Amino acid sequence: MSRTEDGVKTVPLTREVGTFTGCSALALTATGNGLAIREFNARVRADDRVESVLLPIADGLTVARKRPTPARAGARA
Repeated sequence: MSRTEDGVKTVPLTREVGTFTGCSALALTATGNGLAIREFNARVRADDRVESVLLPIADGLTVARKRPTPARAGARA
């Protein structure tokens, strides 16, 4: 994992290998690294504090950044 000064993080190897068939039974057969990858991606997707994208490059690259905080009314710029 790497992080830039502006808070963008990149995480390699975040795409499960194999052919996607769209079969929901595949969700039941993931073990080891496949299961860990699936759980990591689910946690990133579910976290409302970050924006993320999974790039289908090689074994996958997840790029995530902290969502900007909305300005509060009356706050100084």
